[in-house]
Amino acid sequence: MICMIVEPWSTGLQVDSVTTSGWLVRLMLPLWTIFVWGIVRLRNIVSDPVLDGIQMLGPLVLSASFWIPAVVLVIAIVWEWRRSGTESGSGAKVFIGRGLMALAAWTTLVWVYKVFDIVVLSDHPAAFVAVHVVLAVISVALAAVTVRSSRNGLGTASGVPQKNSQKAGI
Repeated sequence: MICMIVEPWSTGLQVDSVTTSGWLVRLMLPLWTIFVWGIVRLRNIVSDPVLDGIQMLGPLVLSASFWIPAVVLVIAIVWEWRRSGTESGSGAKVFIGRGLMALAAWTTLVWVYKVFDIVVLSDHPAAFVAVHVVLAVISVALAAVTVRSSRNGLGTASGVPQKNSQKAGI
């Protein structure tokens, strides 16, 4: 097996490419979520002339239900990645794993509802529908990758990958 050594943030901590891939896979959904719901959607809410005052509350709460947990997960994942060479409790790993599963489930649930609403129940221009269907497909695909990566060889069921030596019991 070819092993690439990486030293993240000049800590001297060495992790192999499988571990690095595992961390990157776990960061994809939260980072995408921050982009879609924490940057783009917030900008759209604030700049929408139809929404003012109390009418912004629903969209803001929905957006926050995505980007706030995503930011917390990114911080936790990076923190645990940096600590992976030290003795660390499994509490953070369990938190990350459960948080990623919850974010994946919430992402899937909301996008299924939103696509149904946009395509079937509402009257939107074709471009609007196409953009939202693409966003939904990417989001649900990243959710599926997140769930799958937590169940295969990239890491533990808790959501944080182990080094190869730890998996092999060495």
